[in-house]
Amino acid sequence: MGLYLAFAVFWLYSAFSNRHRSTAVLTCVVFAGGLVIGRCIGYFADGQPKPLLMLYIFLELSLIPIAYWPFKLPEDLAVTIQNIARQTRENAELKCLAQETFKGIPGRISDPAQITEVVVATAL
Repeated sequence: MGLYLAFAVFWLYSAFSNRHRSTAVLTCVVFAGGLVIGRCIGYFADGQPKPLLMLYIFLELSLIPIAYWPFKLPEDLAVTIQNIARQTRENAELKCLAQETFKGIPGRISDPAQITEVVVATAL
């Protein structure tokens, strides 16, 4: 159990640190792969387990390619994906700010959604 907790702390730390991110993703792949191999050995040695454990096998098996995919991404593509996510968040925050700022101001544009479109278009 201590090993599981140590991995969890390492993965949480690496989620916010670029320095160890690829190592954390690779250990996640190895960890899930080890669980799948152990469960498969148990399946053949002890017979079919309960349905919940069969679900665990399929979930852990699906985690391996999902975790391996960001590990194989080129660094510039990963940075581009992070930048797109950041810009999307900033645009959403800008829309909320514009709606709150211009709400109730009389003029040609009275709908907050139209004001948001004008403000976002001029900001870009």
